[in-house]
Parts: sequence; C-alpha cells; structure tokens
Amino acid sequence: MDVTELTVLTLLSEGELSVKEIRRYSGMRRSSLLRALKSLEDKGLVEKKVLIGDDIVLGITDQGMEEL
Repeated sequence: MDVTELTVLTLLSEGELSVKEIRRYSGMRRSSLLRALKSLEDKGLVEKKVLIGDDIVLGITDQGMEEL
C-alpha cells in the first residue's frame, strides 16, 4: 500500500466522504486520487456508497479498517 492509499483509508476511517471532500482534505491531484480509489476498491478496502450528481460517496470496509 502506498502513501496515497494510506491517506485515503485514514480519512475514510473517520467516516464516509465524497471524492471531492477527500481531494479537499488531502490536496491530492484528481488523477492520483482516482487511481488510489480504484486500487483500494479492487482490493475490497473501500466501497462506493452513493452517487450524488457527479460525485461519489465512499466508505471504508471492515477489511479496510483491518489494513490500517
């Protein structure tokens, strides 16, 4: 797991956040964040909760909490 993925998991461990919120809190570039989210989702560590307009709300899974 790289620093970007660890940052995302840490933020989501506090509660569900949208992609835009994660970008705002972390200062990550959109491309880096989307790559990390895809990787985390493929590993089963985060999951999409709801689509609101053009934004996605994500949550950490139990497996993601164990990884932290």
